[in-house]
Amino acid sequence: MKADWCGFGAAEHGRQVEAALSEERESVGWQVVEEAKTDARRRWILALSQRRDERSLAVADYLEGGGGGEAAPVARARLQARARSSSDPMVTALALQQLCAPGACANVEASQWSRLEPANLQAWLALALDPASRARQTQAAYVLDRLAQEAKYARSYQRELHAVLSSLPQTQIPGLQNEAELQLMSALVFGWPLLSVGPLTDVCRSGLADTGTASRCQAVAQLLARQDNILHRAVGLGIARNLVAAQPAMRAAWEAQAQEFEAVSEWRGGAAERAASASEPEGAALACGGQAEVRQVLKDHLARSEWDRMRDGIDEAGVDEATLASRWRKREGRSVLDPRPAPQPASAPAKAG
Repeated sequence: MKADWCGFGAAEHGRQVEAALSEERESVGWQVVEEAKTDARRRWILALSQRRDERSLAVADYLEGGGGGEAAPVARARLQARARSSSDPMVTALALQQLCAPGACANVEASQWSRLEPANLQAWLALALDPASRARQTQAAYVLDRLAQEAKYARSYQRELHAVLSSLPQTQIPGLQNEAELQLMSALVFGWPLLSVGPLTDVCRSGLADTGTASRCQAVAQLLARQDNILHRAVGLGIARNLVAAQPAMRAAWEAQAQEFEAVSEWRGGAAERAASASEPEGAALACGGQAEVRQVLKDHLARSEWDRMRDGIDEAGVDEATLASRWRKREGRSVLDPRPAPQPASAPAKAG
């Protein structure tokens, strides 16, 4: 496997991983939890359906459409129909994640989201990635222009979905039903798909010789670098890195934001270690006892963004931002505004002897 990773090695690794997962899925423990999650999904769909408001009904269809089985295609068709006639951008955002198979129903157009919510960066990213639009060479440039002109914030509706789910009846007694709800909620909230910004970063890497493109890229970078999403800030500073490389005089305008990002990234890197040291697990006896802690994590996710939680952690610990940023730069060997080091060439495969 080591000598021929690109041939036999990777393929064998994938086979072994799939075999292990298949064995786990056939275990009684796996099946017990999956059945409990299916029951929790059904309870939530019923509760949402009884509310009758548009957003609750759309979330009910979204849950059913993602659950598999014979009911899923029908639920997806209902969700698409709701989205085509709805003025709620969240309904469109949900529908764009669960498109019908070709010919099964009429899917909502990706452009509907940006028509309903032109100030939302996420709506334009969805348009940039629309399979029906990507064939047009000017699509990414058009989206970049609209972002620079109209976008003011980024809202994916991940947290809004979490708010709807959190408002449903929840099991407070420790046990299997509680565990199933937590696993289902976590999968829905933390498994929310991220829209790629690749088409935009490509334009802002190759088109900076054009003054208009450079200006639009700067506006979009500033928008991204102000969001409460760490990934968005990273992308914004990535675009800024290209701008600084093309125009070194711009570096001073980005230094403060770069230092803050580096400090938060350094603090975030040690968050898991701090969390582990703060807890003292005592084996299986705490399996259900930890359910309340997981619910608190989900609650914190709803109340504050990851960026805000990291910033609050730095402030509460009284750690100096410049010190954290310095650690990050020392470890990475550069500032976030400096070019990434060129990748080292892969070592030659071992020869069979």
